Amino acid sequence: MGAPSHDGDRPGRSPIANYRPQLLLPILLLALLLPAISPAPAEAQNRAGILVDFGGGKFQYRCVHFWAPTINGVELLQRAGFQLTTRGSGAGTQICAINGIGCSPTQPCFCRCSISESSDDSCDAAEAAQACIFWSYWIYDDGKWDFAQRGPGGTLVSNNGVNGWAWGVKRRPPLMTIDQICGP
Repeated sequence: MGAPSHDGDRPGRSPIANYRPQLLLPILLLALLLPAISPAPAEAQNRAGILVDFGGGKFQYRCVHFWAPTINGVELLQRAGFQLTTRGSGAGTQICAINGIGCSPTQPCFCRCSISESSDDSCDAAEAAQACIFWSYWIYDDGKWDFAQRGPGGTLVSNNGVNGWAWGVKRRPPLMTIDQICGP
């Protein structure tokens, strides 16, 4: 004959019946009480402001909340809901258009720069800057805009940071603090 049978080994018996009711009750109570004792999800711990100046007196600003210690400038624009046309990726990401203002997906990012291919090498950087309309990237610091030293993919934005974008020649966005953008 075969090995002796135990209560839980009987054919046709439910697997849950193999567990003693004394063990099942505390497990069920714990499962019911756990959601009540775990902390409620709080709002995102960090915030950053973004201000986009489209030219002609038209600008938009938005507040973005996030959990990570930092996000990059491209993520800030995307999380704020702006529609982007970009070139490259990572730290080398260029912003070609924001909400359809700028260069189209079929054009190079600096499509509005009038430096011709036939120009000679005597064209200096100042002349090139005067002739170029593009999205300039700015970081708000200590009450003023500083031109970003890195592209938006390589710039980290932390809690209470403010980034600005301006379409045009040598233009800065209007000055706004994080509290003006996001509230106190």
